[in-house]
Amino acid sequence: MTATCLMDERGKTETSAPQSMNLIVLLGGRSRRMGTCKCRQSLGGAPLYTWPLRRLQEVTARQILVTGTGLLDAECEVGNVVVHDLMPDAGPLAGIHAGLAASETWFNFVVAGDMPFVSPLLVSAMGAFAAQHELDILYLDIDGWLEPLFAVYSKRVEGVAWRLLAKGCYSVRGLIDGEHLSVGAIGRRFAAQYDERLVSLFNVNTPEDLAVARKMLCISEMSRQEERV
Repeated sequence: MTATCLMDERGKTETSAPQSMNLIVLLGGRSRRMGTCKCRQSLGGAPLYTWPLRRLQEVTARQILVTGTGLLDAECEVGNVVVHDLMPDAGPLAGIHAGLAASETWFNFVVAGDMPFVSPLLVSAMGAFAAQHELDILYLDIDGWLEPLFAVYSKRVEGVAWRLLAKGCYSVRGLIDGEHLSVGAIGRRFAAQYDERLVSLFNVNTPEDLAVARKMLCISEMSRQEERV
């Protein structure tokens, strides 16, 4: 049975991720609120989807992009491991399954491609916590708001995800509430030790979100310049 627990009162855990943890970036959203393919939108001179890839490159062994056919240009795929959903139009659950199927590591970090400010420290801490407690899934629960697309998933989840998809169950919540997986959640207090403002969870869904992201990036760059003075 699933064992779900909320970890929020503990002190800092070691920030070293498991020796081998792959990164799975999901690009399968339909971008209805953006009005155009959001993964191609430019942020700081680079496509939006490349931000989690670059920010987490140092704390993950291999980076895997899960995308729908035609979402990325051929030049965007060069140098990246790109896979497609084995069950098209089945939502993020199908993306998680495809990423896990393409991964050789036991632990994998899954993140949405529209989250440009992910924290390497928080990702490493979550990976270390999942390994220490032998969890199959470790996700964020911020005051009751669950974020399963910024989470650690073990290879064991691949088979469970496929069985859910085969039954027509497309909700990622089915993994959290399902059987045969050890599931944990970390809360605000734990996460804020590594990402004080929880900017890791900021995602870009609309043109207004993109404008905010560009402003956040500008403010961050100004702060770095002031620190150099």
